[in-house]
Amino acid sequence: KKVNPHNPTDYTLAMMTGGIGIGKTTVASIVLPYLAHWVLCLKDPQDYFGLLPGSRIAFMQMSTSEQQAREVVFGDIDARIKHSVWFRQHPRDPTYKREVRFEKDIWIIPGDSAETTFEGYNILGGILDEADSHKVTEKKDYAEQGYTTISSRISSRFGEKGFLLIIGQMKSSTGFAARMYRRFKADPDAYAVRLSLWESMGEQYYRQRDKDREYKF
Repeated sequence: KKVNPHNPTDYTLAMMTGGIGIGKTTVASIVLPYLAHWVLCLKDPQDYFGLLPGSRIAFMQMSTSEQQAREVVFGDIDARIKHSVWFRQHPRDPTYKREVRFEKDIWIIPGDSAETTFEGYNILGGILDEADSHKVTEKKDYAEQGYTTISSRISSRFGEKGFLLIIGQMKSSTGFAARMYRRFKADPDAYAVRLSLWESMGEQYYRQRDKDREYKF
């Protein structure tokens, strides 16, 4: 599929849910480097998006805690970048270890659902990880608050050119993940998928496995 020169994604919102092993973290670790790559290909990203020169364009990965954010999805994001031939030609700034910073003021940042995490950033893309594992109190659903904050920052600064992906297991029929899945399924501008492990692996995988077993007898 050809890259769209006007918009990095076909949808502005997406969600991937299902059991352990379907590839949620892998997909998330590809999404943010791809978005950063798309923006880095622009001659002047700030001018293209109508921002002041030197404005930071950020891609935020939000997890249940800052430590969780850095150690899980962000670790895989870092690995995708380190093993990319394209990014070797557009290297990150090696002096920053807790986030990924590229030329043209393009950043990939791990964070948690605290409201202060998002302050000062022009967020173009985001990953909300572990959808149903964020803290919920009588006054606040931290996943809902994080989603609202990220999506509002994307839309207020970039309109329909941004992208937000929610990943995680659906642990309750009334939880955040279930609510967002139903909302995205009803929204033509959003994409939502729920996969079992066998669906994510594909029919061909199991056919090949059965074929390999036949050879052992």
